[in-house]
Parts: sequence; structure tokens; C-alpha cells
Amino acid sequence: MMYVVLFAGTIWGVVTLRSRQLVKEKCILEHKVHVRTEEVIQQKEQIEAQRDNLEKSFKDLKNAQTQLIQSEKIAHWVSLRQVLPMKYKTRSTLLITFRR
Repeated sequence: MMYVVLFAGTIWGVVTLRSRQLVKEKCILEHKVHVRTEEVIQQKEQIEAQRDNLEKSFKDLKNAQTQLIQSEKIAHWVSLRQVLPMKYKTRSTLLITFRR
């Protein structure tokens, strides 16, 4: 009978110790998950800020490109206005040339 009580006590002790160990490991893992989640959130915010900066830079570049194209078109038309009168003395010769 004493062996049965001793065996049952040993099993109960092992189970209790293992349960405490598992609870402790669970707390450690929950803390690690919390810390890692905070890191991921911080990285996400940094990436979103970088994305916003890139989108703004892209928009600024697109506007600069549009302005550059406009100024080149204007410069081209100005040069055409200077060249065309020399080449075509009258409107009629200009119209005849473009109809061909």
C-alpha cells in the first residue's frame, strides 16, 4: 500500500512541476509575441512613412516632368514661329505645303 501512495505522490509531483513549467514557458512566449508584435507594428509604420514619401516624390517628379514638357513645347513653338516666317513668306504657301 505504501508503494501505491509513494507512486501516486511521485506522479502528482511530476505533473505539478511540469504544469508550473508549462505555465512559465507560456508567459515567456506571450511576452516574446508581444515584443515581436510591437516591432512589426513599428516596421509597418516606417514602411508606410517611406511609401508616403515615395508617393510624394513621384508626384513631384511627375509635376516637374509635365512642366518640363510644357516648357519644351513652348520653346519648340517659339522656334517654329521664328523659322516658319522665314521659310514661308505667305500664309498661302504655308497652307499649300501642309495640305500635301
